[in-house]
Amino acid sequence: MASAPTSQVYCDFDGTITEEDTLVLLLDRFGRPLPDGRGWRVIEDDPHMPEREKLQAEMDLLQVEWSEALAFLRDKVRIRAGFDRFVRSLAKSGAPMRILSGGFVEIIEALLPAECRKRVRIHANSIQVEGKRWRVIPAGTPRIRGLCNHCKSHHLEEDRERVAVYIGDGSTDFCPALRAQRVYAIDSLMEHMKRQGREARPFRTFDGIGADLRKDPPARPR
Repeated sequence: MASAPTSQVYCDFDGTITEEDTLVLLLDRFGRPLPDGRGWRVIEDDPHMPEREKLQAEMDLLQVEWSEALAFLRDKVRIRAGFDRFVRSLAKSGAPMRILSGGFVEIIEALLPAECRKRVRIHANSIQVEGKRWRVIPAGTPRIRGLCNHCKSHHLEEDRERVAVYIGDGSTDFCPALRAQRVYAIDSLMEHMKRQGREARPFRTFDGIGADLRKDPPARPR
């Protein structure tokens, strides 16, 4: 990415850097049902509950100790192809990556390859696990609308001098993606961008994203 020093790359973690969503895996495997017998996705799909409430409500359903959860994730989670090469190329170009996650720093640090951990900045919530009790500690960054535990959009608003490249897949990426000059999207983020009439480029691997950025570097709209 020789022409991207003026860019800042922001990237979601769950379902983007990883091929699987770590919290979905945990809730599907270790989440107990609600009192009425329904599963955790009832919480996730509630259009009236903000994310800042949903996340703790979902974590309240988990019945697993930290060591068992981490061993399970390390066995199940795969890092998307080309991620390590992409991170190295960004570091060399002067456009290092910031990981913006609605999940947890502790999980991200446990699953990222060691070399990549040294080259990225991680912004996410934290989790405190006592026995089988999971308590969400929201990220300390300011919140623009007050709806999320971690306001990803704040980071893009904080650094407007650089051209923002955003990579994501899900609902917590909806707001920040609309603030970026270039978006790479899959799944529900791609559908959201289409509904908003905004351009987003599909991706399968980070090698593909890197090749596209080299071929067509992003620029700030005039």
